[in-house]
Amino acid sequence: MAANAKTKNANNAPNAAARQEKRKLRRGLLMLGILLLMLVGCALALWWLKHRMFEKNPNLILRQVNVDSRGYWGKSAASRRRLIEQLKIEIDKDNLFELNVKQLRSQLRNMPNIADAQVQIILPDTLAIELEERIPRAFLGRTNSNLVADANGMVMLTKESFGVHPNLPVIVGLRNTEVQAGHIQADLREALNLIMSTQHYSCFKVELVSISHPNELIILMQYRKNKLNLRYQVTMPCANYREYLNILQSAIEDALRHNDRRNKINLTFADSVVLSS
Repeated sequence: MAANAKTKNANNAPNAAARQEKRKLRRGLLMLGILLLMLVGCALALWWLKHRMFEKNPNLILRQVNVDSRGYWGKSAASRRRLIEQLKIEIDKDNLFELNVKQLRSQLRNMPNIADAQVQIILPDTLAIELEERIPRAFLGRTNSNLVADANGMVMLTKESFGVHPNLPVIVGLRNTEVQAGHIQADLREALNLIMSTQHYSCFKVELVSISHPNELIILMQYRKNKLNLRYQVTMPCANYREYLNILQSAIEDALRHNDRRNKINLTFADSVVLSS
């Protein structure tokens, strides 16, 4: 009898241990379920608070939009209103916390004449927009055309560009005749690099650059120094513009010392400057 009891107790021991493990597992699953419910409840409570306290709060309605820009979009109340309309912002209607600041910044940066943009919410009722606008460097096709380009070749509408001077250089000879605002025009790059390089030389003023010939530029420019104001037609390789401008300046000054007023200069020949009339 004693032996049978020992055998029975030995058989029951594993069963008791298994039941205990199952109880522990059930308690663990129950605690996990409670924790998940608490997390869901907290998330719903936060959403409700955000919805009631921010997104539907009448005290956080957009009342004003401040546009800080030294360019076209900040020059007048009319241009600022136009920018707000393009962004589809509604003053006295939109809630500040329903505005997608990241999306607004992306919209602004995609505008042709805007190089960079920052957008910030200022409580309780203001949206602040800070813009860095592109600087027009040349007309495209003709003087006072409806298209200009910045130093990177971004094409912009003249009417939406600030500081467009009527004496900006003109770039002609574009191979792509369907140039549109909002696109970077790669074939403008060399002409624009030359125009930007001449800013280091007070004696040169570029009037026109033709890009119709591969690997070279044909430039109409003024040389102004010591009350002289002479016009030259210069043919220059598409490379090392500062070096070629130094060579050009030296060639013009040497010619003037010898009273040589020939006004066509070709710099495309190796180690020589060719002057002609």
